[in-house]
Amino acid sequence: MRILFLSMVWVALASAQLMNPASFPVINVAGVDITGSKIDSLAQQLAKQQFRGKQMPPQAMGQMKMLVVENLIAAELVKKEVLAKKIVAPKNRVDSLLKIMRAQAQTENAFNGHLKRMGMTLNQFKGKLGEQIQTEILLEKVAPYPKPSSAEEVKAYFDKNKSTLPKNDTVAGFQIYLNIEKGEASASTLEKKKLLEGFASQVRLGKADFRQLAARYSDEKGAQKTGGSMGRFGISSKGAAYAKAIKALKVGDISPVFNTNKRLVLLMLMERNDGKFASYKYKIEYLLAVKKEEERMLSLKVFIESLVKKYGVKYYNDSYKPKQAIGANYLQEKQ
Repeated sequence: MRILFLSMVWVALASAQLMNPASFPVINVAGVDITGSKIDSLAQQLAKQQFRGKQMPPQAMGQMKMLVVENLIAAELVKKEVLAKKIVAPKNRVDSLLKIMRAQAQTENAFNGHLKRMGMTLNQFKGKLGEQIQTEILLEKVAPYPKPSSAEEVKAYFDKNKSTLPKNDTVAGFQIYLNIEKGEASASTLEKKKLLEGFASQVRLGKADFRQLAARYSDEKGAQKTGGSMGRFGISSKGAAYAKAIKALKVGDISPVFNTNKRLVLLMLMERNDGKFASYKYKIEYLLAVKKEEERMLSLKVFIESLVKKYGVKYYNDSYKPKQAIGANYLQEKQ
């Protein structure tokens, strides 16, 4: 009877799997199967992080799913190449990264609790950190992080493109503002001013990023996504308080905290389109950094496609196959 009972349980479980196709492999990467349920679960987690409880556009989940697919494929291929090249994570780098993780948890008990929730021992966690470092070592060799543009590169870009750069009375920058509530006590307003002044000091000392502070603390709707970006605007278009603050700033400067009667504002000027080289310097550095990063990402894309050719990727389910599949020109289908 017990054998019969176990047989019936096995049949029931097998039937449940057949009724749930997502539990089956949908992709095979270098001999490793990836299930649809894993992809769907990660896509849902990513979507929740991105939309934070807001209604998700119909096409968003499909985009999230393809993003997860591409990253899982790349991760398995890189893992295979790390093993092939026998890359070892230096102990000092693992220990250093572990120290950072522990510091972020603030207390040892909080860190141990985090490990418990993940279902990992300390050694297993260190192993995961080692895998991350091995990946970084490989990818840094393939596509090194670009160095900041030199002063000569920035000036050369300006000289070559100055005729196409905007020249008018517009500026651009980032802001952090805190609303002043109706009837708010002066002591409360003063505390808000001190908080913004503290933010400015942190940024000037290089201890914080202005855009990250704006995303986290600004009362502006959408700052979480834009980092407080104000876009390009006319100097006098936002009122007298803004115009006065902007006129006293050079590009790259942070304003003193100023009051518009409705809010306290901290502003960082990033662009002044007056035709002078110094006014475009930060913008050009940003444009060159973006260009170099795009070139780096292209190098990584070519590298991943070479790994597809080397190790093979097979799609069992076309609904999990991106329109521009990784290595689409030479996928090695396993018979």
